[in-house]
Amino acid sequence: MRKSLNPNRGDPRAILQELKSFGAEDPDYRRSRLWSLVYYLDESLERFLAQAYQTYASANGLNLLAVKTYRDRLHALSGVDAPEMILPTSAHVAWAKGAEYFGVRIV
Repeated sequence: MRKSLNPNRGDPRAILQELKSFGAEDPDYRRSRLWSLVYYLDESLERFLAQAYQTYASANGLNLLAVKTYRDRLHALSGVDAPEMILPTSAHVAWAKGAEYFGVRIV
């Protein structure tokens, strides 16, 4: 059983075929009734989900984790439970978004 892609293959079709082969022995959730964490309705929904994913697939979702990391480090080092972050007006919006998600007040 393979556990990783062959890094020496550059052909996108070969890579996609290899990805599909990883699930070759999986149950056919599209045609069978399975209790699982698979939510399949139909092909049109699959196409929509693929398009929706592709819209932001290359966006770096990890940018927001810098705020969480700094918040957690501050708490571990000094016990601060109500952190604040000083940002210039030119700061990227990801910092504000991260502050909102992780409970950090912007100053």
